[in-house]
Amino acid sequence: MAKPLVGAYMATRYPVLHPDVSLLDAVDVFVKNGILGAPVVDADGRLLGFFSEVDLLRLLAVGADHDVPSGTVADYMVKDVVSISPDVDVYWAAGLMLAQGLSYLPVLQNGAMIGLINRRAILRALKEHFGE
Repeated sequence: MAKPLVGAYMATRYPVLHPDVSLLDAVDVFVKNGILGAPVVDADGRLLGFFSEVDLLRLLAVGADHDVPSGTVADYMVKDVVSISPDVDVYWAAGLMLAQGLSYLPVLQNGAMIGLINRRAILRALKEHFGE
């Protein structure tokens, strides 16, 4: 039985952020879409970074006098993004997520972002692979 591949379970439609988005607008995107984070892309869709609720919580935890966090996504995004290929099996992806403490992995092919896989998608792959 062939192992399930990331490319078969990744999302190809997902919310993205642009680097100039304000922190409060990023919160709005997270809440409206029920997501924990989003890739940050340039005008051509190239991956620049990743911004998550953890990044926002870090800002709130060090906030002085309960100030509203200011700045843009580019100021606080993770720039050294761990990514994965669509040809990798979901078991390897799960191990990478656990090792790196990630909820999402951008999926890149030839340097271009073609999808996003999260833990729930990996669980779905396992259920389909081993389920009835």
